[in-house]
Amino acid sequence: MKINIRIFVVILLISHLSFLTSVSVSAQESSVSSKPLTTSYDLVHPGLLPDHPFYFLKVARDNLMGFFKGPPIDRASFALLQSDKQVAASHVLITKKQNADLAHTSFVSAQDYYEQAIMHTLVAQKEGINIQEMSAKLSQAGAKHQAILNEIEQYLDAKDQTMFDEEKEQSEKLAQMVQSLH
Repeated sequence: MKINIRIFVVILLISHLSFLTSVSVSAQESSVSSKPLTTSYDLVHPGLLPDHPFYFLKVARDNLMGFFKGPPIDRASFALLQSDKQVAASHVLITKKQNADLAHTSFVSAQDYYEQAIMHTLVAQKEGINIQEMSAKLSQAGAKHQAILNEIEQYLDAKDQTMFDEEKEQSEKLAQMVQSLH
């Protein structure tokens, strides 16, 4: 009986966290879109940031949701959404909180999700699914991610700059992968 109550409490916490993050997204002003960048692609609000004590619940919820996504094109869209959230989180962490280490970790995660989105799009293409719209979204997102990365670099000192150099190279490789989708 105690195990069932514990499961119920965890599910209840996760559902409340989902509700709270959706309410906070609509209630808060997005700090990422406050400055005009070189692309018109808008990032979503990151929600809870990695320095929040309940961030692990958000990660668990997102992993669970990603696990249950069906067709590869849906998985690609979800991975792109997660990538955008991580890029936005990285931007906020560096511009508002001056936390370069956590910003770097978030950007690395964003790159991983972005690569997953590309891979799921390739699988969809092999299955004969039209990927033209997803390919265009990936291209726009990649340009936005690179613009955010360039902006982040303005806030870094020399020591922190080296952390992001590898991400810049990875971003360029991923952009080439997206170009091969067209």
